[in-house]
Amino acid sequence: MRRVVAVLFLLLFLSNLSACDGILNSEYRSVAPHMEQRPLSGDQTEWQASNLTDLKNILKQIIRAAGETVRIKLSDYIGNINNDIPRAGYDITSEDPIAAYTVNYILHDLMPLGHEVTYTIFYKQDRVGEIREVPGIEDLNDEMDKAIESNLARLVLEIRYYVGLADLGAQFREAYYRMPERAVGMPSLTYALYPDQGFSRVVELDFTYPHSVSETEVRMRLVRKALNDLKGELPPDLDPPFLALALYDLVCGTIKYDAEAAQRKSKGEFGDADDNLYSALVKGRATSAGYALVYQLLCDRVGIECRLVFVGGMRANTAHLWNIIRLDGDWYHVDAAADAQAGGTHDWFLKTDADMHEIARWDTTAVEACVSTKYNYDMLMQILNPDDPDVTPSAEPETPGATPGESPGATPEATPGVTPGVTPGESPPGESPSVGPET
Repeated sequence: MRRVVAVLFLLLFLSNLSACDGILNSEYRSVAPHMEQRPLSGDQTEWQASNLTDLKNILKQIIRAAGETVRIKLSDYIGNINNDIPRAGYDITSEDPIAAYTVNYILHDLMPLGHEVTYTIFYKQDRVGEIREVPGIEDLNDEMDKAIESNLARLVLEIRYYVGLADLGAQFREAYYRMPERAVGMPSLTYALYPDQGFSRVVELDFTYPHSVSETEVRMRLVRKALNDLKGELPPDLDPPFLALALYDLVCGTIKYDAEAAQRKSKGEFGDADDNLYSALVKGRATSAGYALVYQLLCDRVGIECRLVFVGGMRANTAHLWNIIRLDGDWYHVDAAADAQAGGTHDWFLKTDADMHEIARWDTTAVEACVSTKYNYDMLMQILNPDDPDVTPSAEPETPGATPGESPGATPEATPGVTPGVTPGESPPGESPSVGPET
C-alpha cells in the first residue's frame, strides 16, 4: 500500500513539473526576438532564440543599446548549437556596421544542457552614442558641412548605402568649397569603413586642420578686409555684364598665377596651402581655386549670381575650379585662372559649355547649362567703343584703358601682375590695388 501511495505521489509531482515546464516554454515562445524595448547595459532580461538568425538579431539589438550581457533561452532550437553560439558573435561583428565599429570581442557561456547561453560583450570604447545615422547623400553633405564649419575633429556616421573611398573624398572636397568664405586652408581627411564590405557601413572621419581655430579666424578676417577693399575699387553704377567684367579684370590684376604651384599640382605634389582665399588675397598668388573663390565672393558682394564649378572639374587631367555667372537669366562660364595663365586675355570670359569643353571637363549634371551667346567679351567692347573701327566682332578688341598698340588685357611691363582696363572710371593700371605682399 505504501508503494502505491509513493508511486501516485511521484506521478503527481512529475505531472506538476511538466506543467510548469510547459508554462515556461510558452512564456519564452511569446517573446519575439525583435522586441521594441531595448535592454539597458547589464540588464538580465531573458530572450528566446530558436536558430542562428535569432541569435544574431538579439545580439544586434543588445549592441545597438550598448548592452553588456544578455541571457538567451534556446527553445526548440534548429541547428547545431555548439557551432552557432560562437558563430553568432563572429558574424555580428563582421556583418553589422555598429558592432564592427564598437565591439572588441564577445564571450559566450553555454549551459551544460544546452538550453541557455549568456553572451558578454566587450566594447572598444563607448562609441555607440557618437554615431549619427545618415539615410541619404544629402544627409551626408549636411553632416560634412557642419563638421567643417565647426572645426570638428571626428565625425562618425552610419551610412545606409554603399560609400567607396573615392566617393568620400569627393564629398569632403565639395563640402569644403560649398563654404567659400571659410576656404582659407583645407583640412586633411583620413577615414575608415566598418565593416570592410557591405551595403551599410559605419564611416569614421578624422579631420586635421592646418591652422588652429584662432588662426583660422584671423585669416578669415584678413580675407574679408581684402575683399571689401577690392570691392571699393570698382567703378560705380555699372550694369551687370560690365560689373562682371570689372570684377574679372580686378581679380586677374590682383592675383598672380602661381606657375610653380601648378607644376607641383600636375605631379600630385600640390596642396591647398598654395591655392585658397588666403594665398590669393594675402600672399597674392594662386592657381585655379584661389581665382575662382575670390571671383565667387566678389560676385556675392555686388549681387551677381555666381557658382563655383568644382564637381568633377578637370583641366589637363588635373583638378580645376572656375565659375559660372548668371546675366539676364542665362548662365556663362568664367575662368579667370585660364586667362591669367595665358597672360591676361579675356578668352575665357562669358563662355558657353561648348567653348569650355575645349579645355576642361566637369559633371554637367551638377551645374546649370551655359548655352547663351547673348553676352561675350567682344560684344561688350563694341558697346564701350561704338565709334572705334578697330573693334569688330571678328577683331581682337582693345581693352579699355590700355595703351595703344598693347595686347588686349595684357599687363603693362611697368605694372606686372595688373590687368588694365576693367571699365572706364576705375583706377589706372599702375594704381590697381595690391593686397598683401607677394611671397
